[in-house]
Amino acid sequence: MALSIEQLAQVLNRYPGIKRYWIAYSGGLDSHVLLHGLASLRSHFPDASFHAVHIHHGLHADADLWTTHCASICAALNIPLEIIRVDARPAPGESPEAAARESRYAALRRLMHNGDALLTAHHQDDQAETLLLQLFRGAGVEGLAAMPHASEFAHALHLRPLLEVTRAQILDYAQEHSLHWIEDDSNASLSYDRNFLRHQVIPVLKTRWPSVQMSISRSARHMAEAADWLAEQARVALASCRTEDPHALSMSALRTLDEYLRRLVLRAWWKELQVPLPTQAQLQHVLRDVLQAKPDATPCVQWSDVEIRGYRDRIHVLRQTAEHDPSAMHAWDLQSTLTIPGLGELAALPSMHPGIRRSLAGRQGFSIRFRRGGERLVPAGRGFSHSLKNMLQEAGIPPWQRDRTPILYDGEQIVAVLGVCVCESYQSAAGEESLELQWL
Repeated sequence: MALSIEQLAQVLNRYPGIKRYWIAYSGGLDSHVLLHGLASLRSHFPDASFHAVHIHHGLHADADLWTTHCASICAALNIPLEIIRVDARPAPGESPEAAARESRYAALRRLMHNGDALLTAHHQDDQAETLLLQLFRGAGVEGLAAMPHASEFAHALHLRPLLEVTRAQILDYAQEHSLHWIEDDSNASLSYDRNFLRHQVIPVLKTRWPSVQMSISRSARHMAEAADWLAEQARVALASCRTEDPHALSMSALRTLDEYLRRLVLRAWWKELQVPLPTQAQLQHVLRDVLQAKPDATPCVQWSDVEIRGYRDRIHVLRQTAEHDPSAMHAWDLQSTLTIPGLGELAALPSMHPGIRRSLAGRQGFSIRFRRGGERLVPAGRGFSHSLKNMLQEAGIPPWQRDRTPILYDGEQIVAVLGVCVCESYQSAAGEESLELQWL
């Protein structure tokens, strides 16, 4: 039985409120069928617009011809087409498939807006191949859930309306409507894992189990249900481990969880922060070297551009930061925003809390500097001098942030230290409007 327009309409009706559909159109069989089918049912969705997007990877000798083909098909169907060129060349050691996929989806994310939906032509056979690939890679429950029917994508939705449709049904539809599509010769290359499964493994499985794709797709749905349940458990547990800093969790709270839930919580946290996920070995280092470290230790586990650090009862996520010169000095009048290269923008904001006297704004001679060693200051209310090192420790400033903590000077006299204290002679009076140093 061939794919029907009614099937597509039923899928789209499950997700009301979409204002614009973007059809990912490569020009191949699957995406051509999806494009043709959606063009045929536009009248069912008068409040939405339908657009196609073609990603020009620049990897194939015929890539320009494919773009011309896609443009002519879209023109014939009266579907507006967006053509996006990307650099899909893989980095050294990177899979060509992964590089093309990442560049493609990065471009598509930039295209999406609120109220949009991206439609891709993944079908039941693709789902079976994806689950098998994940299985052979040793994926967990979430990986074995393979591809969902719908998921969040940038500011929009990603829908796969053909996920319950077989490749054979798609071919029947194309032949019935006399469609002409691009045949990418790379789809026959057995050097790609997915092609090897498609041409060598699954045909053998089908000789024994003819409905193997349907069965595997059903297993993916079961795994998706299990993954959803586990994600909810992780969300609840993550809430119990949060601190006032979204980039830090309580280590003592994490230690109360069993190890499996601890892993789920950390992965859920990193996904929320859009941090690249670690390998199993790297995750094990976090669980052992950071969470089980001695109280006075400052462990660090690194991967990609990520650092996971422990300090006191906090586990912190940091991304690689720009170079910072701790010997730099920045003149500042406390009135305008101060941009500090490698760190960000600093402001002196009005406040009714104890802080720097408001009357000092606009005065000359102020500057922002950074710790060099041996500094001393007289914090308000203390009555005698303290070392800056001890004040930073007392305030709980992690060691890796201390050389990046701004210090406000008046000539050679310390006025205030961001997040730590204001010095006695510069402190505002009770009830007086003050200034508070803050990163923007």
